[in-house]
Amino acid sequence: MRMSNLLVLGMVLVGLLFFGLNGFAAEHPGRTAEHPGKTAEHPGGMVSPEEVRKAITDYIREDSKLKGGDFLVLDSEKNTVLRLKLVRIHDKVAQTKDGYYFACGDFQDAANPQKTYDLDVWLKKRGDELVPARIVIHKEDGKTRFTYKEDEIVPVIGH
Repeated sequence: MRMSNLLVLGMVLVGLLFFGLNGFAAEHPGRTAEHPGKTAEHPGGMVSPEEVRKAITDYIREDSKLKGGDFLVLDSEKNTVLRLKLVRIHDKVAQTKDGYYFACGDFQDAANPQKTYDLDVWLKKRGDELVPARIVIHKEDGKTRFTYKEDEIVPVIGH
């Protein structure tokens, strides 16, 4: 498959992930605050926070390999595709009331490493795997684009 076809396919997949699930939202879902959901614990049979962070990291690394080394994310506000590099996944992992796992990560712009993004990533358990269900840009250069009230996204006016 030609590189241009792979990029288009990648942008479509990112768009589906970005717009695929509605109905989440304080700074992260589950409560009115920075992150949604309750802190994920590891009762018998549940997914551990380490498994969530690993699933996100593995997904970003594999997806980046397929797209020439960068993690491509649709910025629907600016109608552009961002080329990002993963810096780290945050320690806090949460589980929303509808069974999604949530964590956020820090990224740098591939062309301008001083430009930073905070992405919120939701995962859903599919069989034995945790798969991405939604990825959104939460902050750009530390400036919050939205917050959460329960699991609903609430835009920040004038961000």
